[in-house]
Amino acid sequence: VQTMIEVGEGPEADFTAAIMGNTVQFTDASDGASSWSWTFGDGAVSSEQNPVHTYAQTGNFSVTLVVTNECGTATYSEQIAILAVMPVANFTAETQEGCVPLTVQFVDLSQNDPTAWNWTFQGGTPSTSTEQNPVVVYNNPGEFNVTLQVTNLAGTNSLVQNQYILVSGLPVANFLYDADLGVVSFTNTSTGGQTYDWDFGDGGSSASPSPTHIYQESGMYTVVLTVTNDCGSVQYEETIEVFVTSVEELAFLDRFVLFPNPNDGHYTLELSGRPNTDGPIRLRWTNLLGQTLGETEIDFHSGAYRESFDQQDWPRGVYLLQLQAGQQTTFRKVVFQ
Repeated sequence: VQTMIEVGEGPEADFTAAIMGNTVQFTDASDGASSWSWTFGDGAVSSEQNPVHTYAQTGNFSVTLVVTNECGTATYSEQIAILAVMPVANFTAETQEGCVPLTVQFVDLSQNDPTAWNWTFQGGTPSTSTEQNPVVVYNNPGEFNVTLQVTNLAGTNSLVQNQYILVSGLPVANFLYDADLGVVSFTNTSTGGQTYDWDFGDGGSSASPSPTHIYQESGMYTVVLTVTNDCGSVQYEETIEVFVTSVEELAFLDRFVLFPNPNDGHYTLELSGRPNTDGPIRLRWTNLLGQTLGETEIDFHSGAYRESFDQQDWPRGVYLLQLQAGQQTTFRKVVFQ
């Protein structure tokens, strides 16, 4: 009787190391191993077959791999050098824009393990920091640069982000005006606004940035401009004095209305009152230089007149519509926008 005895062999230990900065990929190259025990020379250990290890410091480290199978144990050691690598500065901000006061959390994203951070925050409080992930408050509107300088044993690297933080504030409301016989042209000189709301003090309103408004009666009017943006609203008001020529100059005329006014060159004229017996009524259109652009006679024997006019080919601007009956004259301004 023959008995066959199979004799196994113990393992052979070996490994390779791929160094990437301070991180090393260890790859087992052993034969016949069934378990692995690594010591990395910095106090850290692993039982993985192909571990990845990151060193906290630079230097030379003795790495040992002990492999085992049912027949025995084998050991392999190798010296590796972890060298300092120049850092690469990078960062982000959790918030890059908003209204004052704007609080921003900065997050360091630098590579190759910097050991020191030096931040500069244009317009911020604080204006500098050595924290890795600082918090900064911006109390004034504007566009601000941010600089991060990072350092390790290999050297220093910097990153500047221009106009990186956008801080908005409340708008500033203001306007100028030019009043000409009941027609008031407003020039909006506000800054930082997105929408505009006008209250002309006579019940009229507008959302145009720089509107023209026609007052029907002379008097003092308080004009209020409300300017709004994403950060809120502010108001500016001014009391203006307006003089309007009255239709009372024409005793027979009760109503002299143009609508809409301002308009795009297309509007309606309505007149009403006692029938005129003093002869024809003449309508004349002039510009502010006194140049006549058109004229016509109308029939007012019924005491009422209504007519639509299309003058959309005329340039945008302010015109006078004069109404003359005998020796009496009055007028209205019509605004083409």
